[in-house]
Amino acid sequence: MAGEKYRVQLTALAENLNPKNRLYFDRLYDTLLLNGAIYNSEVVSELAYDVLLDLLDAQADGIGAESYFGLSAIQMSKKLLKQVDKKTKSLRNLTIWTVLIGLFWNYAVNISWFGIEPTPISWVCYLFEIILLSSGVFLLFKVFWFSLLVKSKRLSVIILWGYIFIVLSVFLWGQRFLKDFQALYISSFSSKIICLILFSLYVLWAIKFIKSTANKL
Repeated sequence: MAGEKYRVQLTALAENLNPKNRLYFDRLYDTLLLNGAIYNSEVVSELAYDVLLDLLDAQADGIGAESYFGLSAIQMSKKLLKQVDKKTKSLRNLTIWTVLIGLFWNYAVNISWFGIEPTPISWVCYLFEIILLSSGVFLLFKVFWFSLLVKSKRLSVIILWGYIFIVLSVFLWGQRFLKDFQALYISSFSSKIICLILFSLYVLWAIKFIKSTANKL
């Protein structure tokens, strides 16, 4: 059964859970899905399907989810993910594209689009942002896991978005205060042409990515 068929079956079968067990399963399944970027999503869906079948059997015997598994939803999801191989290529691609988009944005905003001032290219600024964004993507998953362990949903959201806000703030700080540090300068016309070429390449990649994703569904 393909990953998409598993998801359809999961949605239908989950309707048979009582409210307490449904809450448990939804949190477990949401956690698994949110880790789809670094784990094999089809295998994750298969594991969730098996868990749901076990949970329905336990419910028929009058046993609740947490009593049956002996673990909270988050702990159970961690246990399941240990059985799944990480998609290191996907994680690497996610990191690379996050860095490239960040660097492109940095380059584009420094261009004087309606003037003739040259565009600064600071290797210090770019190196700073490469390190920041690379580590930021890696730590995002750690922060995400930590936020899930917090019982308060509101606090969990605050922690996750607080982390994203901090990373973006540091990124913008670097872009503002390091852009002229040991910088080379490219003429206004050349920098605009380069930016348009880079943007065109990004659009072509995005179209290719969307088509390849659609073909997998």
